[in-house]
Amino acid sequence: MEAPGLSLSAAKATEKIIIDSGASSHMTGAKDHLYDVAACDRTIIVANGEVANATTMGKLDIDMQNGAKMTLTEVLIIDDMPMTLVSVPAHCRRNAACTVSFGQGKCSIAVGSTAIATGTLEMPANVYVLNGTMSMPTSATSAMSTTSPISNSDKSTLWHERVGHVPLSTLKHCSPLQLGLPTDLAGTLNTPCPACVVSKMHKATAPKSST
Repeated sequence: MEAPGLSLSAAKATEKIIIDSGASSHMTGAKDHLYDVAACDRTIIVANGEVANATTMGKLDIDMQNGAKMTLTEVLIIDDMPMTLVSVPAHCRRNAACTVSFGQGKCSIAVGSTAIATGTLEMPANVYVLNGTMSMPTSATSAMSTTSPISNSDKSTLWHERVGHVPLSTLKHCSPLQLGLPTDLAGTLNTPCPACVVSKMHKATAPKSST
């Protein structure tokens, strides 16, 4: 689950790039700007309690006003999202040398001692807007390449393993309860789960021996 610091309907920031210290993943509604796209399965819970699902993620290039280019990876596509969120935690996780500082209405993103991006506080929305623009993918980056969606059976296998190999019937019972599980799980796993098979095995009792 993710927890962006903004509501999907909050802030008059349409098409702007927001620096968000509360979002755990980069997110955007501008899917035409992404490349190296891949299927994913994420449930997003925003600050006001709204729930959204992300089934696609990719890379996003941002051209900064200082001439630098910043590339975000694993950017989740959220349909109808009115802005792009740059996740501070995600950015710092990817590069241990990355630091983000806020102060006096300004935000600075640096790698080591080199500032690569800046942001400006905008009121009354009270958000930091990145001083840059999203670039369109070139033919070389092949925007929105065709991807194979995750089948329902593969999705069931993924979540069966992700939550500790609980029975599929339990997963299907919990999926409508808004616990972050997909609602379209298949009725059976695509293949028997090897870990579950092994865990149910037992060794035959060793025959008693006489001395």
